[in-house]
Amino acid sequence: MRKSEEKKEARTKIKIVYASNENFFGNEAELFFERWKEESEITKIFGNELDRPTLINFFQSKGIFEPVSLLHLKNGEKLDKETAEKLCEFLKKPPDTVVLFIEYVGDLSERSKNIKGAWKEIITQVKPENMNPHSAKSYILKRTNEKGIEISDGALLELESWAGRDLYLLPSAMDILCLAAQESKQISEKDVSDLLGTGESATIFELQDKFLSKDESGISEAIRKIENDASASPITFVSNLSREMTLFAKIYSLQKKGLSIDYIKPEDVDKDLQFFKLKKIKDNFSKWNEKQVLNVLSKLAVIDRAIKGDPVEPWTSIELNLLQFLRK
Repeated sequence: MRKSEEKKEARTKIKIVYASNENFFGNEAELFFERWKEESEITKIFGNELDRPTLINFFQSKGIFEPVSLLHLKNGEKLDKETAEKLCEFLKKPPDTVVLFIEYVGDLSERSKNIKGAWKEIITQVKPENMNPHSAKSYILKRTNEKGIEISDGALLELESWAGRDLYLLPSAMDILCLAAQESKQISEKDVSDLLGTGESATIFELQDKFLSKDESGISEAIRKIENDASASPITFVSNLSREMTLFAKIYSLQKKGLSIDYIKPEDVDKDLQFFKLKKIKDNFSKWNEKQVLNVLSKLAVIDRAIKGDPVEPWTSIELNLLQFLRK
């Protein structure tokens, strides 16, 4: 094999993808490793967990009976400075025994001005692939086609309008909609309205998601966006969050009566509760104890009165209170 062919072969064993949301990566890693999956086990590791010595060890060793080492690096943007520099060094002359797939949440495009440190050189070694969808419509149809689900024209238009240019909001919404349509295999306009709430802002939906999942940095990022959204009402947000936390409290009450959370049905909690909303609550339920839930509910009532009485900088007040809730 000629040197140029050897170099090309080495490069095909390394792939870097980037997107504004990790859910946009889909099953790209699985497809990439398909060729080698029978030869070795895939090691999956997150950027904030990978240090320089571990990376060196991975590149310099492999299993006794494994011809290659397979590494799936998630959140490459969270690599520390030293580890990113070592990665860059290896990529200049990649070992032929290593197969590497890197996911980077952020912008690695040529026009990006936010690429820092070693990543500026890394992307000259391996050209990154943009996994962001071209449009809201293309992403929605891709997700529904993968699941064999039909979506009505009205539902598609409503989702497109709701997300606007903020496509990063779609993965979470589509996860829930596809889950709800597992049996019916259809998504209607009413399904979308039930999920998103008539007239609710997409930014409110995102902020509530970040709070329920206890994502502190996500809360602050969502607040910065929501401050520029004239359609987002602070009172609406507080009211919606109060309803969600009330459902958490009801589930705790049902547990005290001996009902396991795994067997709680929507109608056990509230006659109008949709299945996918209960699923979303269950996903975050373990992150909240009963005392925290009741504390949030009591404080939300105080925040609601404060916002109505003093409309100055309401989102700043909400941000401070949400972060205080999480730190107690």
